[in-house]
Amino acid sequence: MAKMYPNKFPKDNDSTGERKVYEYFKQQAPDDWIVLHSLRLPKHHEVVFGESDFVVLAPGYGVFVLEIKSGGVGFDGSYWIFRDRNGKATKKQRGPFKQAEEGMFQVSEMIINRLGEKFDRRHLLYGYGVIFTDEADFPRETIVEDEPWRLYQKSNGTNYGEFVVQLANNFINELKALRKNLPRRPSVADVEKIRRVLRP
Repeated sequence: MAKMYPNKFPKDNDSTGERKVYEYFKQQAPDDWIVLHSLRLPKHHEVVFGESDFVVLAPGYGVFVLEIKSGGVGFDGSYWIFRDRNGKATKKQRGPFKQAEEGMFQVSEMIINRLGEKFDRRHLLYGYGVIFTDEADFPRETIVEDEPWRLYQKSNGTNYGEFVVQLANNFINELKALRKNLPRRPSVADVEKIRRVLRP
């Protein structure tokens, strides 16, 4: 099981999706993974109170920010539509892929400020992804913000650790295709240093 921070799912968090992902990592992720839930981003550029649902520190793979959406999810070409368990719908222009990407940049900035350039995105693998825990039929061809492989939805299963591994491999393949230098994968020591920076 992964090391979870906090070590219990918060009682005041009513997100069934986040709970599913939290319990998966706690019970089934590799022992050397460190998973931070609900990480505040104090210097977020887009919103007053930024937050990353999960930051996964995975030795041998990378540092990954995951955005979780439960309930129904749709996209009408302009707005993302989120439907809760009671059927209530809300619309947002800023979609989950943008949220995850911005979270990744903010997390990496926090790390670099404390640990230096050896931990920047040129030298260490960072990535992000989106999980729809309840939506099974979201049409990937409507994803206009990002690559479809950054989405893991209910029809893909509940092996969220496998999704993190897929993200790592796809990021590397993308960099290879662009003929860019490949960053290193973090070690166990690296992820512990990062954990101390993000959640002392």
